Amino acid sequence: MLSPVLTSPERAIRLVTDERSLREQYRFAFANHYTVVQELLQNARRAGATRVEITYDAPSCTLTVADDGCGIADFQILLTFAGSGWDEDVAQAERPYGFGFASALYVANHVEVTSRGSRLVFDTAGLLAGNTYSPTQCPLQEGTTITLRGVELKTPADTLAKVVAGFAIPVSFNGRDLSRPDAIDSGSYESTPVGLVRSCEKFEGSALAVYLQGFLVYRSHSFYRRDVVHLDGARYRGKWPDRDRCLDEDLMVAEVSSAVRSVYEARLAKMKSELAPIVFCRQAYELARSLGRLEVFNDIHVVPGEWLGVLTSMPHTLSDGDALPLQPVAGEVSRQAVEAREFPLCPIPADEGFGALEYSDGDTNPGADQLVWVHAFASGARVLMQHLHHHHWLRNAVEADHSGSPQLLYSVLHEGRIPSNRTHWIGYTRLLLTTVPTLESNGTSAITHEAFAANVGGETAIVVPCTSDGTGNMVASYVTGSCLRQCYTYIGDDDCLDEVALETDEAEANQLVRLLLAKSPKEHLQSVLSAALGTYSDELKRYSRMTVSVDDAGHVTVLDLAEATAT
Repeated sequence: MLSPVLTSPERAIRLVTDERSLREQYRFAFANHYTVVQELLQNARRAGATRVEITYDAPSCTLTVADDGCGIADFQILLTFAGSGWDEDVAQAERPYGFGFASALYVANHVEVTSRGSRLVFDTAGLLAGNTYSPTQCPLQEGTTITLRGVELKTPADTLAKVVAGFAIPVSFNGRDLSRPDAIDSGSYESTPVGLVRSCEKFEGSALAVYLQGFLVYRSHSFYRRDVVHLDGARYRGKWPDRDRCLDEDLMVAEVSSAVRSVYEARLAKMKSELAPIVFCRQAYELARSLGRLEVFNDIHVVPGEWLGVLTSMPHTLSDGDALPLQPVAGEVSRQAVEAREFPLCPIPADEGFGALEYSDGDTNPGADQLVWVHAFASGARVLMQHLHHHHWLRNAVEADHSGSPQLLYSVLHEGRIPSNRTHWIGYTRLLLTTVPTLESNGTSAITHEAFAANVGGETAIVVPCTSDGTGNMVASYVTGSCLRQCYTYIGDDDCLDEVALETDEAEANQLVRLLLAKSPKEHLQSVLSAALGTYSDELKRYSRMTVSVDDAGHVTVLDLAEATAT
């Protein structure tokens, strides 16, 4: 059993530092070898330097940092832990820790400092062991040059480029100037309670690059272009020793995010107060949308025409890279014209796209939205191409312009079903040959001569308008690939458009149309052969007669071909 050690009541107890042990333990504090570079750059800037030149010789592991600042009056300041030696202005504005140069003692084995006609040379092991060194005189030179030997730096060019990206003064490495895209002298900055802010065209929330005293302390993981913030050094402090992060980082990020948003809000308000209404709508839309402030347009009684579009062809489902065939409206659109119903409006925003009938289910009216798009094309209705606030007068007018799916009016002339054994996607789909159909919606009637898909009696049908050619014969519209893509997407397992299947189904649909229009088997066969062989007319010119057979499955076999004889 250990006996207690009694302390004499006459002996006072105080904190005592084992200086030698402390100096040795600091070796494990500086985790990043580039910390010493940052500290030397920082000292140069505080000394009033206008540029810094860094050189590094990899074979000898020699790093040199030279600046044109005011120099060092007393070398002892460099080797005083927790004593910065800077004047009161710097101390108040940046609150230096006074440990910066100490990082050099742990990454180098030999140090040489030259400034104001004096030179101090020492080996770091001896200095840390308590040895003393005296400066010697040397030729007078501008600024300060510090040479560190035994410093191993990995990828110095790339890493230094990142280190100085936001630094305040020019820096060169091995004779080449390093880019400083986020420096205060690169771009326009605004003063805020957290520091200086350089903003982008639109607000991206937490897309931030934050610097403290010219060095990065926070960067969001965003693919967007970032807002750049240079923190107020009197308000924020970096974590010692590397200072690559801020103390109370979460609080700093929250304050910075709020300040950055305020910059965008102020810009939006300024634009609205200074710009003409139509110019404000055009120039401020993306900014307002990024801020979630689309209500700023609610009290403006005009919108750019390009916020609306007109369909230039029959719409269909889209594959990657496709876009709805919308032509922006020219000029501007007034609230008065919209509320006077001078033109029809489509109730579906363009960004919702076109929904094929295949996505319908039994619990809803399949194809309702799809038919609205067909009506919009047939009537020339204007489609809303931009998001608007739910109280905006244009959005309200668009939503009120149609109360539901358009009513489809036509008479069926012929009806059939597409054979299921020779198609990829549309087997057994109804095909209706009709009179030219009328689509009515909320007082707006429209007709279309193009084939389209619709829900008829709860199932998908292809409506094919027919007209008379004046001789008693009916002429049907061609069933296009766009029409078929109103029924199904034709997007394969590879997320690409299945063009082969689409072409096959298109041929089968149009063959059925010809069959339904034919008045006799002979007329039907002639129509089918004309369509099928039309592509090969040049090769078939030398034949005057052919004999074919058709089996019960509809397979055709060519039995004989007779070449034309000269006459």
